Amino acid sequence: MMLFINLLAVVLGLAFGSFVNVIVFRARVPKANLISPSCCLSCGARISARDNVPIISWLLLKGKCRSCGAPISVVYPAVEAITAVLFVAFVNWPSPLGASRNETECASGILVTLALWWLACAGVALAAIDLRDFRLPNRLVFSLYAAAAGSFLAASLFQGDFGAMLRGLLGAGISLLIYGAIVLIAPSGMGVGDLKLSGALGLYLGWFGWGALFLGLLFAFALGALFGLGLLLFKKAKVRSTIAFGPWMILGACLAILFGNSIWEAYLLVLQRAVI
Repeated sequence: MMLFINLLAVVLGLAFGSFVNVIVFRARVPKANLISPSCCLSCGARISARDNVPIISWLLLKGKCRSCGAPISVVYPAVEAITAVLFVAFVNWPSPLGASRNETECASGILVTLALWWLACAGVALAAIDLRDFRLPNRLVFSLYAAAAGSFLAASLFQGDFGAMLRGLLGAGISLLIYGAIVLIAPSGMGVGDLKLSGALGLYLGWFGWGALFLGLLFAFALGALFGLGLLLFKKAKVRSTIAFGPWMILGACLAILFGNSIWEAYLLVLQRAVI
């Protein structure tokens, strides 16, 4: 069962990763048509179906356009691969989707997985756009709120337990308060887009537990600091340079969802033994 679920996750992850590429590379175009055929950015030739197979086509074409030979960015297969990896990760952790014991758990698990898969899609798109343009489009950010709230509320109804939903709402509020305080104190160091994103990620993290929420916030700042330090050490940025923080918020949230509660429980166990 899990083999089939993982294979499905890979196929869907690659397919949606290809769509994420469309979102990323058309994000600069106002009211861009996301369903129109893709074309080569160099010669304008329409990309055929055989050249639009995720990752495989890029490898067969050796990273070049079939029509004009212009190089095709490695970002395309990278985005597809990352999205697929996240799709697979989210059906296995923190709880395997195929391990549901009854229909209620199965339905709830599917709803939560769908919300996580959208986190993977929107998250990868937001990270790529923020790294390139230093902005986080409202439509993508607010789609995370809608996906999480809708899926988690439906899952709560199936389970007859609204504890996780309440914790998610509190997580969103806590995240907004923390990031809001940073924006007020140091507006040059944190953007409003990051503030909006924090609430959506807090909703996701809170649903999965207090440990996930705490570590998700911690991971974001730790990863962002390490990235900034690396840029300074390699002289790719200066102290006052603008650095995209959205990608590290998203990566921190994903890591915390996957492993946060396990790390938190292990920490509490060590702390408990040290006290005793």
